[in-house]
Amino acid sequence: MPAASDTTSESGYNVEHVHVYIDNAHLWMHEPRLYFTRDGCWEWNPLWRFDAGRLQAILEQESGLEITKSPYSFHYYLHGPAPPVDTIWGDPSCDVHPGQRPDFINAQITADSVTTAVSASFDETRNTFIIVSGDAGLSAAVTRIQKCGYPVHVWSWRSGLTAKHDEGTVQVHFLDDHFARLVSCDTTFCVDPTALSPSSLVVLDPLPHADKIQDCVAKLRAPVYQYAVADPRPKTSSQDLVITPAFQAHNWGADGSGDDLQATKMQLEGCGCAVLTYTEYVQQHCEDGRGKLVVSNQFKELPASLWHADYEDDGAEANGHDSAACPERYV
Repeated sequence: MPAASDTTSESGYNVEHVHVYIDNAHLWMHEPRLYFTRDGCWEWNPLWRFDAGRLQAILEQESGLEITKSPYSFHYYLHGPAPPVDTIWGDPSCDVHPGQRPDFINAQITADSVTTAVSASFDETRNTFIIVSGDAGLSAAVTRIQKCGYPVHVWSWRSGLTAKHDEGTVQVHFLDDHFARLVSCDTTFCVDPTALSPSSLVVLDPLPHADKIQDCVAKLRAPVYQYAVADPRPKTSSQDLVITPAFQAHNWGADGSGDDLQATKMQLEGCGCAVLTYTEYVQQHCEDGRGKLVVSNQFKELPASLWHADYEDDGAEANGHDSAACPERYV
């Protein structure tokens, strides 16, 4: 990743570049633990959700940057699963990496951040680095960035901080302290069809086949999100169900050939379900060409998948988290 070039503001001061690396996967795993633990209730509540877009103001205002004294230019690098309802993923000013498995995210952030730091050190630009993840796998990146002479801020949920940083040199901030500003209660989302993978499926009137649908989804090799279409079609018993890949750049062809979801589509049709691709559904049933999605009361937003297994195997037990204590939403 090329380093940001040195620029000068109208006031004549060199602009300081702030590079923000967000591990959205890590945040999704640990935010629910915080919420349910804090309220002493381990029941799934779909009203509370984490939105990476709400991080921007927090990071820019609460990291101790003297923005009033020096001009800053922020560069955002987002890694992990990209929920179609997250406000930051479609921002063209962000460098987005939505198609990576959890076990590759740390390596990608480390490579990108260290490359940027080394390149910037040769250019003698002013830089600050913000790592939004408490994962111990990023400790090496923090150390190498510091060796380039740049300050590093680490933001994390308390429950997700497994890295041991020298607080004398690394400034650690806790997202818990800004919980009310970070979470959202929105349950209805207007979604551009282009924001979803072309492999996404829509099961028409799914409730009569709920058990069969969940059995098929549980067999998928990669994680998916599930949302309901907000407006029920006439003469149906339930809202139509959207099943969309969590990792957009997974090796799933747009035409469905060799597609994990295509096999699921065939299985569901064999069980008597009516299934369309999301593109077909929007064309046939959405007058404005856009679909409005909601969190479903019958189907979990993030069902059981490799997504959960990867994180539990790679870090949860080692980090002192009991997998049995994970809320139902993530089990």
